Amino acid sequence: MLTISVKHTIFIFDLDDTLYSEREYERSGISFVYYYLLKNGVKLSEGINLETLLINRNQWIEKLIQSFEIPSIVTRDEILALYRSHKPNINLYPDAKVLLDQIKILNGKIAIITDGRSLSQRTKISALSLNEYTSDVYISEEVGHVKPDPYSFIKIVDKYIGYQFLYIGDNPKKDFLVPNELGWTTICRLNNGQNVHKQTFQVESNYIPQFKIRSFNEIRLI
Repeated sequence: MLTISVKHTIFIFDLDDTLYSEREYERSGISFVYYYLLKNGVKLSEGINLETLLINRNQWIEKLIQSFEIPSIVTRDEILALYRSHKPNINLYPDAKVLLDQIKILNGKIAIITDGRSLSQRTKISALSLNEYTSDVYISEEVGHVKPDPYSFIKIVDKYIGYQFLYIGDNPKKDFLVPNELGWTTICRLNNGQNVHKQTFQVESNYIPQFKIRSFNEIRLI
């Protein structure tokens, strides 16, 4: 159990596979595109259904395009635009919501640093109601810097002079290097077997988080 004082601490979170399941987002997007096309009269060949696309999640767009009875009726770019702009049906991990609520009740400060496109990350943040917890959101496409570039981390340090910083993420390849170098407390949420990207700790020591947890219930706030 980690005991953390909320007073004068900034809680900085990664987004995907830290606060919610990115696979849930993928399923939401693929489902949206599939039913959108059907509702708009696109005919698919036999044997192609939603479960087929979900099972083939790494090639679902190619599978979908190959199934069109009329070739090139919808382009790959149009499919991607539908996927990225859809309103996702996703939820915070239950333990993540509990932790965020506790921080909010104790008047703690929260920020988010996430890689991705502005449109898709903003739709996720809206769907998860994260705007209720913070307006400090740093998205790589918006700021022009992808983790582990220090830009967004330094912006938070400059904004909250005199505070302690705690960063929670899931990807040792990019999440913890900079906060470790800045002297922040770093915590990794361990993969529950559903993460989109492989979680490996076979990295240099300065990329390794100070703590590893399986649930946010392992954090006690005071």
